[in-house]
Amino acid sequence: MGGVARGLAVAAASMLGACGHPAPPAPLTAPLPPLPTLSLEQVQQQLGQAGFHVYDANPREMYDRGHVPGATWVDWNHVAAADLPADRGATLVFYCANEWCSASHESAREAVALGYSRVRLMPAGIFGWKKSGRPLESKRPVSASTWKDSGF
Repeated sequence: MGGVARGLAVAAASMLGACGHPAPPAPLTAPLPPLPTLSLEQVQQQLGQAGFHVYDANPREMYDRGHVPGATWVDWNHVAAADLPADRGATLVFYCANEWCSASHESAREAVALGYSRVRLMPAGIFGWKKSGRPLESKRPVSASTWKDSGF
């Protein structure tokens, strides 16, 4: 990639997150330490267990097309205490599109700021979940063409 093209790509990436959300503003304070992560296997094994909650930080339309079974949709940069369980010691897992999307990181950081102590990320996101052949839950029928049309 030439210098001009590379510069345009960097500028575009700084304006939009990898999953289509606007990029968050630069933090005004020192960055927080990285959040712990869970693998696809670890999340699937714990689905449905008491005190284990999964949150999808993708755009609502993407969530409606297919999400981790039992996952709750959250607006990635407007997570409120009302969106989360009353038990601040519950395990909260956030995911978005894939390893290059930062929406789940932003949502998870908001949960930490609200006082939740067991906040985790699932970096592989919904694309990793789907690619691994794991089941999806949907608000409308999910077909191969639905995911193909979404760039997956």
